[in-house]
Parts: sequence; structure tokens; C-alpha cells
Amino acid sequence: MNYAIAGSIDLGNDTSFCTGGSVVLDATLVGSTYTWSTGATSATITANASGTYWVEALQGNCTVSDTIDISVNANPSVTLPNDTTLCTGSVLLLDATTSGVAYEWQNGSTAATFLVNTAGSYGVTVTDGNGCVDNDGLVVNYFTPGSVDLGVDTAICPGGIMLLSVSLPGAAYLWSTGATTNSITVSAAGSYWVQAGAPGCLSSDTIGIAAVPLVQPDLGADVSACSGDTVQLSVITGGASVLWSDGSTGNATSTTATGTVSVQLTMDGCTTSDEVDVEFIPFMDSLSIGPDVAHCPGEPLQLTAPISGVTYDWSTGQVSPTITITELGTYWVEVTGSCVSAIDTIVITLGDCGLFVHVPNTFTPDGDGTNESFAAIVTGEFIEYTFTVFDRWGEPIWKTSDTGASWNGEYGGTQAPDGVYTWTIHYKATTPAGIKQERLIGHVTLLR
Repeated sequence: MNYAIAGSIDLGNDTSFCTGGSVVLDATLVGSTYTWSTGATSATITANASGTYWVEALQGNCTVSDTIDISVNANPSVTLPNDTTLCTGSVLLLDATTSGVAYEWQNGSTAATFLVNTAGSYGVTVTDGNGCVDNDGLVVNYFTPGSVDLGVDTAICPGGIMLLSVSLPGAAYLWSTGATTNSITVSAAGSYWVQAGAPGCLSSDTIGIAAVPLVQPDLGADVSACSGDTVQLSVITGGASVLWSDGSTGNATSTTATGTVSVQLTMDGCTTSDEVDVEFIPFMDSLSIGPDVAHCPGEPLQLTAPISGVTYDWSTGQVSPTITITELGTYWVEVTGSCVSAIDTIVITLGDCGLFVHVPNTFTPDGDGTNESFAAIVTGEFIEYTFTVFDRWGEPIWKTSDTGASWNGEYGGTQAPDGVYTWTIHYKATTPAGIKQERLIGHVTLLR
């Protein structure tokens, strides 16, 4: 029978370390598997807490083990005051007294206290019997009254802001606005003050901020004008210097071209500006409602003025862009509007309408040259034709067999009175369907 000779492991003597430290436990044994008290199965582990740690190593059929106790020692604690500002001539005693420690200050001294009488950075390290350490430090500034300076009185631009700032490390601040920071931002004119320093050792300063009386120019809304016109633009300067986009420097400028016009006012280093878009529209002095037209009376015909956004005035008295007519004659329309002033005329003549008879209902023989006589409008091949006008008692006062003849509103060489007259037309005419014979009756109003 042969016996295996097992190796050995050694975790070392019981040990300790300071808070925040750790120790590596090594149980390495070639050809072994490991079981630690922590549940780990590696050859090494890192311990960072107090306790008893053991390991078993299995090498073949043999098991070896070891145990170690570990203690974590608490670090000592030292606390110095926060950064501070002292009045010139003052001293500050820094006290780091802690039981069972050694001291080392920034200059190498080893007392428990340190007396500060100059500005600088101060710190101490304390070490206890276990070699554990702690440290703390602060910055001490000295403040001389009168060292706060906000600068000379100044002015602020319209809409501008200004930063007021003082820098005294470690000092406390109080502004007239109630702020306690070392700087404030202001946007309004006024008097602003700040107090800064340490208790019993304060300094203050005041600054006056005026508002630069620079006006905001107003060129108004964008402008549309007719070609050939001149657009005048002006601003209230309030004593500021002026610069227009065309380089001129007066309080007014003019332009005849489409584009953007801008102006800048300057006063005491401040600037304000405005701009306006100017558009020149081509002037329209002509239009067309179409060529002269041959048309059959009584049939509707539309006439349209092809311009929008304007005012219409037709010879008929209508004011819409499109009118419908049924009578022959001369028609005109006048359109007016922004950069528009135009007129056009169209003549509606009798077209080839076959057999056609149309009688108007009003005429005005008043000598103005318009609608002076009463006539039937007829076309076709007439075999017989009689056109008669009667007074209100039924007596004929005018009669013709001429299709082109018209009544001038007179009877017996004198003017017939205003009123309503009866008319009749009796005709016999040739049509594509044969001979057509018809008697028509109606009324016409004579007005002067």
C-alpha cells in the first residue's frame, strides 16, 4: 500500500488593516481544488471585512486547510472649519485634537493645534496607533475693507443686460436685489449696491446705471406702391445718429425700387433698428372686355372685366366684374383700384339671327344722343310689315311699313307727353319652314 504525501497551504498570521483597505488571501497548491468559507472556489480571494476566513484544498484524495482571523480598524476622524475669509489682522486657531493620534500639519509641525495669521491653504493629517489616517484642509483668505469695486457709473442699452460682479474668495455677499451670489445680472436702470466680506469686516460699493434714451425706430408695415411713385420713409431719431440701408444719414429717405429698406439708430454705443419691405406694382391703364360682337337681341351675353381686386363701373350701372346683357348697343366698363385705372368699350351689333323681331320697352328722346327713338329690331325676309304706336286712348299716332323706321316721340309736330304707349306689329315673312304671319302687341315707356 502506498500513501500520498499532501502539500500544505498557509494563509499567514492573523492580521488587520484600516477601513477602506483589503488583503489578498492566497491558498495556491498545484493540482488542487478549493473551497473557501465565503463560498469562493478560486485559489485566491480578497478580504475587505473583519471575520474568520478558512480554505480547504483537495489534492488527489488528500485535503489540507488553514484559517486566518482578520480585523478592520476604524480610521481616526479630524475636521477643520470650512474655507473662510478673515479681516486683516485677525488670527484663526485650527484645533485637530483627537485622542490617540499623531499630527502632521502642512508645514510639518506636530502639535494638535495650528495658529493661522496669513492667507493660504492649511491642512492636517492624523495617524493612530494602527497606522490608520485621516486628513482635512481649508483655504483662508484675508479681506481688506474697501476692496469691493463695482466700477464707475454707467448706462445700459434698451433691451440690454449688464453683469455686476465682485470676487472675494470665501466672502459672503448681499446685493440690493436680495441676491447673495458674487454676481447679478441687471436689465433696468437704477442704483445697485453690494456688501461683501466677513462678519465685522464688511465692504460695500454702489453703482448707478442709467438707461440710454435710444428710441426704437418704427418704419411701419410693409409698403406696396405703384411703379413710378416714390415711397417716403422717416423715423423719430431722439438725438441718435442715423444710418439707412442706402447710406443716407438723415431722418428720412425715399425709394423707387422694390426691396428691403432698413434703418439703424446709434447712441452711446447702443443700436436699434427696423426694416420694411417695399414692393412697386406695375401700373395697369388698359384692359379688354373682348372684341366687338354681332349678336341676336334678346339672347343673354356675358361681358367680363378680367381684373380682380378692383372697383367696377359699367355703363349699365352695375358694379360686378361680370354682367349679362340682352340688348344691342355700346357698353363700357371702368375699373379702378390700387395701381389700376382703365376703361374699355365693346359694341354689340345685330348678327345673322334669321327671322327675328325684338321691341324695346323704353326710350328717352331728351336730346342727349342716347336712346333717342323707338324702333323695332327685326331681321328676315318680310312680305308684309306694319308697326303702329297708339296713345292711351287707342288712337294711332305713328305708323310705318319700313322695318328700319323709328318713332322720334313726336305727334303732329309736337312732343308726345311722357307715359306708356301701346304698340302693335303685324308681319308676314318667309322662313325656312314656310310663310309665317304674326300680330304682336306690347307697351313702351316714353321718358324725357
